Amino acid sequence: MVAGELRTIESRLHATAPSGTWRELRRRPLAHEEWDEHRNSFAAQLPREWWAELEAAYRLVFLVTAACEPDLESERLTEIDRELVQSAAQATNSAATLLEAESLAGAGWPGGGARRRRRIIVRHP
Repeated sequence: MVAGELRTIESRLHATAPSGTWRELRRRPLAHEEWDEHRNSFAAQLPREWWAELEAAYRLVFLVTAACEPDLESERLTEIDRELVQSAAQATNSAATLLEAESLAGAGWPGGGARRRRRIIVRHP
């Protein structure tokens, strides 16, 4: 679910950068409910470097959300805003790809493929 949320965020960010405005993101802010609900599980289960990548992606999402606050005067993206949006899109893509690969492989998750293999090796040296 978090990977799906990241993909949705990524596509919205990719649409925002070329539009040159905050209009769409101000009308409908980037969602992060799945992250809010599941982040503790990810923190407990993911290797540190994967957790750091996921956390960094959402940190950029929060920065984009702060940058597009409706109380700011301009609706136009500055060059710095555009770079932030593009960086966040890249980071969400990387994090989603990581989660999708983990989900498919089952490695790193309780009962996943990597743990089953370790148990077999331990039982049958």
